[in-house]
Amino acid sequence: MLERLRTFLGKTDTEQKSSLAAPSAELLALFGAPRTAAGVSVTPETALKSPTCLAATRVLSETIGSLPFHCFRRGNDGSRERETDHAAARLLGGRWAPWSSSSEVRCAMQVDAILHGQAFAQVVRAGGQPREIHRLDPRSVTVEQDPISLEPSFRVQYPQGGDRVLHWRDVLHVTTPGSTIDRPLCLISEAREAISVDLLMAEHHAKLFANGARPGGVLTYPKALSPEIMERLKRSFESAHAGGQNSGRTMVLEDGMEYQATQFSSVDLQFLELKKHVIQQIASAFRVPPILLADLERATWRNAEELGRQFLQFTLLPWLEQWQAALERVLLNPEDEDRLFIEPMVDDLLRADLSARFTAYREACGGSWMTPNEIRRLDNMGPVEGGDSLIRQAGQSDGEDGFNEEEDAA
Repeated sequence: MLERLRTFLGKTDTEQKSSLAAPSAELLALFGAPRTAAGVSVTPETALKSPTCLAATRVLSETIGSLPFHCFRRGNDGSRERETDHAAARLLGGRWAPWSSSSEVRCAMQVDAILHGQAFAQVVRAGGQPREIHRLDPRSVTVEQDPISLEPSFRVQYPQGGDRVLHWRDVLHVTTPGSTIDRPLCLISEAREAISVDLLMAEHHAKLFANGARPGGVLTYPKALSPEIMERLKRSFESAHAGGQNSGRTMVLEDGMEYQATQFSSVDLQFLELKKHVIQQIASAFRVPPILLADLERATWRNAEELGRQFLQFTLLPWLEQWQAALERVLLNPEDEDRLFIEPMVDDLLRADLSARFTAYREACGGSWMTPNEIRRLDNMGPVEGGDSLIRQAGQSDGEDGFNEEEDAA
């Protein structure tokens, strides 16, 4: 491998010289970062420089990091009850490490899963019970699979040297939906062509306005000007109109000079259209509604609400199911899996629509299928006296004696 590296870095009669500062396509491919068709290398370190990729990553990671996960106990009648005594329940409701909360770790791990295709965290146990969860750098973890049993194990390389193999029950392993042990699906790698175009467009956009001297129009003069006068006009023009802070200042014209306002050219308009197309491509790869990536071109009050529900149903739920399965694998013992389960609480995503939520509460309580205290618990409110009984409307029975005979006959 060193010989190949010297060949790429060296200079021959037929090959162009390459360096780590200006790597060739072959050198980037050697280190697992091939150039895209746009000539840009997309890696986990450079992908977040794409504004659209950064927005999509933040939407997913911050949302999943903010949602609480709770442990529940299954009832024989199909009901469920919040479990608080189990070690998994105490860990989910508290801090995952003395120096970081569960929300911080989940948010960071979700970023790892997007950038690297998988995220890892070590479960620290005491007396056989989970006590802490520590995030692991995905670049330091290698997934190994037993050829006979197909069980995975995780080899962790430590910065100070040495490694350690961890059992699969001691590693919280979150992957992109659709991944397998031997084939992790990395969104950054699969969408690198669209991300590379967004990186190039962001760079071009910045260069377009860097040290720009582009006013709202152009000065024309019918006569030839001497080099001295041209230089003086140039300095005067740049001092008055160069930079964004001087944009739109008034020009004073004399001696037959004319001012012609500039407009967007066809190239500028194509740039804006291509920018919108790139946003839609990356949004499609991440399955994030474009309105969450600041593309509000076709957004209305009605479809924005519908796209929010689609974001929960088609974007978040597949990821949340991956998290739920990963947490149950490492936090619940085999004997607990029949009676306990872990579930994310997505009610917080719907709390913004107060009117719709309170209307649903009123219909549930008035429809005699939820008690006032059950509804109060949904908003983390304490019970009230008499709130454990269903509120029945006129003509409704208690459900035990059947319908009223007179009402039944009627």
